[in-house]
Amino acid sequence: MSQALLAGLARTTRPQSAVRRFLALDAVVTGANGIAYLAASGPLGELLGVDAGLLLELGVFLTAFAAGVAWLASRPQPRRPP
Repeated sequence: MSQALLAGLARTTRPQSAVRRFLALDAVVTGANGIAYLAASGPLGELLGVDAGLLLELGVFLTAFAAGVAWLASRPQPRRPP
């Protein structure tokens, strides 16, 4: 990503808002990769030279990881540790 695009995404008076935007962007990109690996593990495995089973497992992990990151991005205020 270009520096101008990142600066535009981060432009806010509250740093927490910028972090939430970047977390949401990460969730979308990671989720798209995970879904692609789940849906097309065979053809992508041949294209990348990787076992389709590995891509399938990676797709499950990335999709679950993206869901967790999306949940974090949806929180209005991070929880403070005890």
